[in-house]
Amino acid sequence: MGLDSIAARTPVLGAYLRDQLASIPGVRTLDRGPTPAALVTFDVAGWGPQSFKRAMDERKVNSALSFRGLAQYDFGDKNVDWCLRLSPHYYNTEEEVDMVVGFVEDLAPSPVSD
Repeated sequence: MGLDSIAARTPVLGAYLRDQLASIPGVRTLDRGPTPAALVTFDVAGWGPQSFKRAMDERKVNSALSFRGLAQYDFGDKNVDWCLRLSPHYYNTEEEVDMVVGFVEDLAPSPVSD
């Protein structure tokens, strides 16, 4: 595929994922800056981090948690204690992104605390 194609595709997929997540009530995307990369961070109101990660794991979604202790200033400015990180890759399809967004949309209204 080549590095130039990969460098062009991954931010587009990230932007698509970010836009779709931002439209879900209770979901807040956290990425800022003039040119966000493919890495997408978000939190979900009312959910505990471990519970949300576990729910995504059960749906076979590869994700990672990040906590305030790892990003004191950034998380403090955004008033967030944790976020889930998703990173679409060049080989992911828009349909796969839509599937993940559907999972988040289904989970968001039913918070579970840790």
